[in-house]
Amino acid sequence: MLALGSLLNLPAQAIEVWHSNTVFGGQGQCVATLTLDSGLDEFRQVRLQATVLDKAGRRLMAQTLDLPSIGSSSAERFAEVMIDGEALCDEQLQLQITSATAVANGKRIDLLRTGQLTPRVFKPMPIRISAPAAAAAPKPAAPAGRVIDLHLTTAPQLSQEGIHIQSAQGRHSMFAVNASEAVWRTFQKARAGQCLRLYVGPEFNFSDASSIQRIEANCK
Repeated sequence: MLALGSLLNLPAQAIEVWHSNTVFGGQGQCVATLTLDSGLDEFRQVRLQATVLDKAGRRLMAQTLDLPSIGSSSAERFAEVMIDGEALCDEQLQLQITSATAVANGKRIDLLRTGQLTPRVFKPMPIRISAPAAAAAPKPAAPAGRVIDLHLTTAPQLSQEGIHIQSAQGRHSMFAVNASEAVWRTFQKARAGQCLRLYVGPEFNFSDASSIQRIEANCK
């Protein structure tokens, strides 16, 4: 079993793997990207079994990740595989590789048993964006819109089709494919009796959550 937090010695002809990105994919799903570096060693039919654990070590989900080949040339030294699921939207997760095999030099090998798969400790650089003071752009005017206080009578129901709510304003089903992560998470955590304050565009009509520009978890 390989935990992406331990450090192993890197043998000749090995693959390094690290978690390089997680993005919100819409409809409550997130996608985590694992980057692999073969160091110009060629591997084919790479198969990883990845298990996602919460901070307490409880198993949340598992997926099999397949990669046809890596390392056949300098252009293919690096490759990416992706894990997707609702559990990946949580914080403080752990990722374990419980099985890893590949074909190298015409032979099927167990990458964990031979020590040929190792985690790379990766810390992204902070990015700062600034402009010279003289060239600073003026603050854009706030978009025209309106504020709606939504008094929930039941907890919202979220599905792949959208966000289903029942409030003092009535019962509505909002298409949510293009809704922001903040909007989705706020509705996901909302409870019956709660008031949500919606800042919406002028075209908002309770049919499409993408028109919600901002949302607050209370109406005070």
